Amino acid sequence: MNENHVKETRLNVIRHRNLYFEYGDIVVLSRPTDGVATAFKVDKAYLRRWSSAFSSMLLIPPPQHIETFDDIPVVRLEDESDDLEALFEIIYHEK
Repeated sequence: MNENHVKETRLNVIRHRNLYFEYGDIVVLSRPTDGVATAFKVDKAYLRRWSSAFSSMLLIPPPQHIETFDDIPVVRLEDESDDLEALFEIIYHEK
């Protein structure tokens, strides 16, 4: 059996004030700005439903070494936090 190794992220990270859900099962990290990344804790099912890009990405088997934040698997993106915030607000109807 192939065992995954877990590595807690070492970035300076802040949790998004509204889009860091207790029930989330994946943490999406923005590109760091001034050395700080924003963490969005969201639900994979929502991402798969509303985004074909996330749906395809989440079908890929996890790597052997899994990065985590708050014990939740991490996906790092090159998008800025404002752009991810706008996307997740649409998905979650936060505005």
